[in-house]
Amino acid sequence: MTASKVFFTSLRTNPHSNLLDKMERLVRRAGIDTIDFDKRFAAIKIHFGEPGNVAYIRPNFAARMADILRSLGAKPFLTDCNTLYSGRRSNAVDHLQSAMENGFNPISARCNVIIADGLKGTDYREIPIDGEYCKDRGIQTSFVKRGRPSLEKKENDIIRNELARIRATRMEGSFGTQKEHYGLKRIKARTKLTEILYIFFGIHTANAVQLVRREVNEIAQAA
Repeated sequence: MTASKVFFTSLRTNPHSNLLDKMERLVRRAGIDTIDFDKRFAAIKIHFGEPGNVAYIRPNFAARMADILRSLGAKPFLTDCNTLYSGRRSNAVDHLQSAMENGFNPISARCNVIIADGLKGTDYREIPIDGEYCKDRGIQTSFVKRGRPSLEKKENDIIRNELARIRATRMEGSFGTQKEHYGLKRIKARTKLTEILYIFFGIHTANAVQLVRREVNEIAQAA
């Protein structure tokens, strides 16, 4: 495997070259002009920042990038996924409002904002990959697949749901039940490490529930 080329620039500026100019020279030097963007959608993945914080890229950088993509024939838009933790970026409605408050709007950023994984962060599509532990990746998308659904879609959905039910009951037993009840299935295990942590916390959650029930029963019997 050949080494990747890394392009970077300093933050030094002068009256004839500001940071936005340097960013444009950087991406063009990296080869953005060689990509065919003509009449294609171009997602600018960016962190919109939590309201009240300032640790995010300023909208004027996004605006310059949108202008660059538009000059190459693209249809750019800003995007990010919802968060797993609670807050004002955990659903698309609050996420969009937070982006607007931090300046990511069609006026200052010169393009629209689209949340990639839908209203509640549950829209994604499995993309097969040749990984050692992960055989597919959940690519977030809030776009409906074009064309008519396949003839096997209804049957595939039934089989998929039935397999999930059996796995959560017979194969995983009590752990599967606790996982469903406490919402642990919302955490996606994408690597071997996260899968180990996922099972670890799931088992401890189930054990904690059993211990609490036992303690409650002992107190009730003692009374």
